Amino acid sequence: MEPKSLLLKMFDAAVEAADPMRSLSRFLPENRPNQVWAMDITYIPMARGFVYLVAVLDWFSRKVLAWRLSVTLETAPCLEAMNEARRQ
Repeated sequence: MEPKSLLLKMFDAAVEAADPMRSLSRFLPENRPNQVWAMDITYIPMARGFVYLVAVLDWFSRKVLAWRLSVTLETAPCLEAMNEARRQ
């Protein structure tokens, strides 16, 4: 393999790693809302520890369908957010 083509492959891999939605869209083409959802858990630093934010997102519309805040990493807030998103 030539160095130039190897460099291009590495660049493509880096772009896909930076934007997983782009790479997934090749396999799951979304052309309307409610076809592909994503769920994310992130922590927010506070004065005394962390607060965890759970969000359910629609990939097509980029809309937040549901979210929950929690002071623990238990499954209940995740399930509540998913159930709320499903009811919409």
